[in-house]
Amino acid sequence: MTPDQRYGPLRLPVAAAEAATYLKSLGLTPRSPMKDLIVDAMEPDFSFDIAAIEAHVRDGTVPIKLFDLRVEEWNPYGVRVVNGTVGQDPGGNTDLMYAASMLPARACEPVIVIDHGPEGYQLIDGSHRIARALIEGRVVQKAVILKRGDVVHMRRSEHVVERFMRRCSARIEVRKVDGAVHK
Repeated sequence: MTPDQRYGPLRLPVAAAEAATYLKSLGLTPRSPMKDLIVDAMEPDFSFDIAAIEAHVRDGTVPIKLFDLRVEEWNPYGVRVVNGTVGQDPGGNTDLMYAASMLPARACEPVIVIDHGPEGYQLIDGSHRIARALIEGRVVQKAVILKRGDVVHMRRSEHVVERFMRRCSARIEVRKVDGAVHK
């Protein structure tokens, strides 16, 4: 599968063998150092640490509110299923192959949303699960709503993120040079 094919259009359903091969291939690629960071919509000089937030949600150390999120209202890339084919609006960057192939248990996990108060809400984790809900024709996806004040300490400043990226880039380059990245 070429990188462009991941973004659609993609014929449904995806064959089980093709899905398994794709999911396995994801495990062979280096994990992006930015995967667990998302810019704070209220303060763009900071990024939320999603891994830390997920850990606190799992441990029950941060108050949560469960909510049924209407997926069509949270579809920023215009993911659509028409006549058994899934696609998205031009410029969309949702990995549709991943959304269609992810394990059912992962697909049903709640997405994570930050409540910024009167300014609104920000989806920080779960865009592929929303795409999967759209693919399956579901109207809602479970969501965990967190108050901004309860997670604001789980952010990194832009300067910390930049240093982190430089270190990770250097490590990835070294891995590529010495052959540690899959061939």
